[in-house]
Amino acid sequence: MVITKEVVIEVTATPLPTQSTVGGGNGNLAYLTEIDEKTSNLILLDLQSNSTQEVNVDETVRKNPSWSPDGKYLAFRMAHETGDRIYLLNHQTNQVTELTNLPLHITAFDWSPDGEQIAFLSTQGEITRGGSLYTFNIEDGTYAEIRQFPDNTRVIVGPNVEWATNNLLYFSVFAWPEEEGKFGLPKIQLFKTDSIGSYEERLSDSRFDYYFPTVSPNMSQIAFYSQAEEDYDILIMDSDGSNYQLLGKGINPIWSKDGSQIAFISNGNPTIINIATGNVAAEVEMFAARSPSWSPDGEQIVFAGKSKESSYYQIYIVGADGNNLTLLTNEPYNHDYPIWQP
Repeated sequence: MVITKEVVIEVTATPLPTQSTVGGGNGNLAYLTEIDEKTSNLILLDLQSNSTQEVNVDETVRKNPSWSPDGKYLAFRMAHETGDRIYLLNHQTNQVTELTNLPLHITAFDWSPDGEQIAFLSTQGEITRGGSLYTFNIEDGTYAEIRQFPDNTRVIVGPNVEWATNNLLYFSVFAWPEEEGKFGLPKIQLFKTDSIGSYEERLSDSRFDYYFPTVSPNMSQIAFYSQAEEDYDILIMDSDGSNYQLLGKGINPIWSKDGSQIAFISNGNPTIINIATGNVAAEVEMFAARSPSWSPDGEQIVFAGKSKESSYYQIYIVGADGNNLTLLTNEPYNHDYPIWQP
């Protein structure tokens, strides 16, 4: 991969105080630390050396940083006066590059499986209606608007995009049901398209909201969570939008690497369920938790959690069997959106 955009920031290795870590496994984690209500910093944690490094940027970093498939780059959104932009950290050189110097407000993005492009949802500046789906070529810096959404769509409410295969993208946006028009109740709806946007197929059932849908590794099923009276349901369906199954109550579903399990948050507890049997494989008791993510080998999950003794969300890892709960951070800040380097 060749990055042709101008390097705007040089990251300085600034080790932070050692945390109270027990164990931790191998590899690197990225996560956000919320300094105050308006400022979040991007942190890298080396699990082998237990050393942390802050990515020194001038603006607040938004949620959900994302590693490239080969683990060499970390993409993240950063606030800007004209709207959120995507930046890229080269993990080998510690250089940060601005990718999308566009008059757009980017709300969600994902890597292509080959790591050569990024797809993103955006709207124009302060406009809240409509929006578009773009692809961005990292090597030559070109981008293409592959789908444009009508005014009865909102890409700033519950947006999500997942580039499942090199020629298949799934995305969810806030939209009115087709059969009811503007008189219906708007929901977060799920669609799919190809890498050039030559078609758009709606997969969703207007009974549900499709919060942060995620595709199984073999592309056969999609997991999501939906509002259910006073709480949320975790559901899975076939990739064509049929055969709904209720897994349980919770939020933030994420597939294991082999597709046999799903991790999610249920009643504040990180929970792992076996898809074939429907049995709970592990449940970790916490006061509150969010943002689970699997390790590359599928043996652990990392999450942001709050114990009964803590006022802040800290980063934990735990085995896929629910054992060996390990605290990775212990600071007077909220931490969130941990993601394991591939």
